[in-house]
Amino acid sequence: MRTVYSWNVTEMCSYIYLALNTGAYLLIGHYNMGNNYVGTITKTLKFENDLPVSDGIFNEFRGEFRAEDYASGYTALKDYVKGEAFTYNVMSSFSIYGIEGQKVATIKLLNPYTPGEIR
Repeated sequence: MRTVYSWNVTEMCSYIYLALNTGAYLLIGHYNMGNNYVGTITKTLKFENDLPVSDGIFNEFRGEFRAEDYASGYTALKDYVKGEAFTYNVMSSFSIYGIEGQKVATIKLLNPYTPGEIR
């Protein structure tokens, strides 16, 4: 049997800004999260009326990843008040697992540092 994998990953980023007295905004936090979908097709061969018939078994796996304190304005503001200029709490990669818990791939995330880097 041979299994073919196909996957799709969506990464979402959250940016936390602090409004300054000057009217400007200061970026004080960045987080990411997302979800993934893995589809598999396992080719099989069975016999009907003593004749070989090709078939496939289809499976779907869905998952989610989320950086700690995702989109937490509280955490970003708390860190800023403590003197930390910027809270950068993101996941740089995660693994996708498929049939029987097999690791399919490790996905590297983009993690745009600012919204201006989003493509």
